[in-house]
Amino acid sequence: MSKIRIKTLLTLLITLVVTASGCKKDSTGSSPDFANLGLEQLIINNRALILDATGHPTNIKDFEEMCITGYTNATFLREYEISTLSRNNSNKVHATSRFDDVTIEIETGSSSSPTHAITATRPDYKEKVIYRVSFINTSAQ
Repeated sequence: MSKIRIKTLLTLLITLVVTASGCKKDSTGSSPDFANLGLEQLIINNRALILDATGHPTNIKDFEEMCITGYTNATFLREYEISTLSRNNSNKVHATSRFDDVTIEIETGSSSSPTHAITATRPDYKEKVIYRVSFINTSAQ
């Protein structure tokens, strides 16, 4: 084969390799899908907030003592700030998911800092939802 033919074949081969590698689809995807966490309920002092597929509380208006006071929406992170009135110092929070492999971590607050953080993550997924629940004590001092 002549040198020109070898150069042409090499150029063609390199062009095909570069083009094929540039067309490879990212298997993890670039758009978040918070339904991957399967969050169903956020339970605050035995009161259940129903969560939609993205983790957003849908029935918070049903509870006079609760309100969403902050919201952050980053690419793979959602954070909700929820304030609620409470008459006791032993506040409890929990969340549920329809998937068994979702990790729900709860960081409990103290009497001086009565904010509880509930973090939901799932192995092999980038999405993360955090609920920060602040308790405002209304009991008589």
